[in-house]
Amino acid sequence: MSFLKVELKTLHGGIISLELRRQTTLGELKAMLLEKHPSPDLPDLERQILTVELLIGASIVEGGEETGIAAAGLVEAEDITVIYKRNEVEAATQEDM
Repeated sequence: MSFLKVELKTLHGGIISLELRRQTTLGELKAMLLEKHPSPDLPDLERQILTVELLIGASIVEGGEETGIAAAGLVEAEDITVIYKRNEVEAATQEDM
């Protein structure tokens, strides 16, 4: 099985390198990126409400969780940025508990 090496930039100037199968979906990639969040000491609750968005250049990568990385344009892209952000709806729900 062949793997693709993908490098993603973070907004803080870091680089995340991953080896992915061509069949990897956006949902799988986002789960991998959540595991690699640059703050390992992030509280569990905060980690649970994080979401990931991917940018190619200045455009948000579109596609559902089952969309493959090739179909989303990530295989050929050279300028991929990962953004970690809080899911504000989930955050409000968690705070109400």
